[in-house]
Amino acid sequence: MKKVLGYVLSLLGILTLTLTIDKVREITKITFLQQTGSFQITLVALVLIIAGIFLVVNETKNTPKEVPIYQGKEVVGYRRH
Repeated sequence: MKKVLGYVLSLLGILTLTLTIDKVREITKITFLQQTGSFQITLVALVLIIAGIFLVVNETKNTPKEVPIYQGKEVVGYRRH
């Protein structure tokens, strides 16, 4: 679940980063973007991208190296994953 959230945050950060382009600002005509500077939008975009990458990388490190083998309710062994 965290991995999906990480990808969504990264994509949102990339989309936010595209809002720093002047042509995109003219096309979207969002008043909030006209009032804020490109530097603030770039900072927000970079924070979103870094947070997303952190969630994606952190999720892959938490995979178990050994998983239990069950026979009924009892653990009969472990298998390397």
